[in-house]
Amino acid sequence: MLIHDSTYLDGQESLAAVTQHSTARDAANTAKRARAKRLVLTHISPGNEGAEKRYLAEASAVFGGLIVVAKDHQILTA
Repeated sequence: MLIHDSTYLDGQESLAAVTQHSTARDAANTAKRARAKRLVLTHISPGNEGAEKRYLAEASAVFGGLIVVAKDHQILTA
């Protein structure tokens, strides 16, 4: 399982670069290269709250494993 910062979405790459954060697609690329089975997207930008479907769509375009958009205080098990 890879837990990865996914603050931003496609179209927000310049914000990601300036703030040294990642997009959902960046996280998915890392998960693919790491051969992870699960990807947990975390540290979602407050400005993107409610965009869980978009995070999932952008990450799943690259990564074929299970993807979860984490919620605050969520507990995940293996």
